[in-house]
Amino acid sequence: MFFAEKIDVLGFGWMYEAILVMLFLVSAVDAVSIVKSLKSGGEELKEYAQLCIKYLKILMCIFAGGFFLLIAATYTEYDTATRAIHGVLGVLLLLDAAVSLWLKLKYRRKAEK
Repeated sequence: MFFAEKIDVLGFGWMYEAILVMLFLVSAVDAVSIVKSLKSGGEELKEYAQLCIKYLKILMCIFAGGFFLLIAATYTEYDTATRAIHGVLGVLLLLDAAVSLWLKLKYRRKAEK
């Protein structure tokens, strides 16, 4: 019983940040490998690469921002400073996603004209 209380991994907040960092790293590695494939002449990945590079960052920012805001709003065992940091990071990530999406739509409309 004593040993199980000492190894309550799910009770630590660092696990959630580690999951988010892993998601960002996976998306970055995916984007880098797609770009390298395109530079080497891989035409079969052209459409997939365009979709991933355009929208993967936006989706990851929305997911991570929402997750940070969820932590800031619901985890009452954290102190106020930690919750404030999570809240600010969540808002910044959602703002980054909104600006990126707005720029993508703006320049797509200009390209269509």
